[in-house]
Amino acid sequence: MAGVRSVGAIVTVVNVAALDLPEDAPPVLDGTVVNFAVRLFAKLDSGMLAIPRPPGIGIALRRDELSLGVLRSRLPHRDGALPPHIRRATWDAVADELRRLGITTDSQSLMELPFEALLVDSEARALLRDDT
Repeated sequence: MAGVRSVGAIVTVVNVAALDLPEDAPPVLDGTVVNFAVRLFAKLDSGMLAIPRPPGIGIALRRDELSLGVLRSRLPHRDGALPPHIRRATWDAVADELRRLGITTDSQSLMELPFEALLVDSEARALLRDDT
């Protein structure tokens, strides 16, 4: 695919504690899990990153499974990590951003590229065991 070298993801922590949640909030928001925002990107031959506008996807990990390995297993570059229609829609957003930059591609082609960059911010890195 001309112009696109590889794909990757940016991971940040979603601070649900800062949100005004009702007392009957579902368990995913009760502190038993950590919520991550994941933004996919394509790395161009020039080194530039094509990053679509938010929202990206959210991944929640139970506190007892906080590790880079578990996080990687849930990222949308892996078959079975997400329902196929959600996985495709997530990569479609990257393909749309590439089209905006003048590069024609599709989600399937992007999913077949090497996934070589997982950029995890310092807050997320502090929470995740490195078991890779």
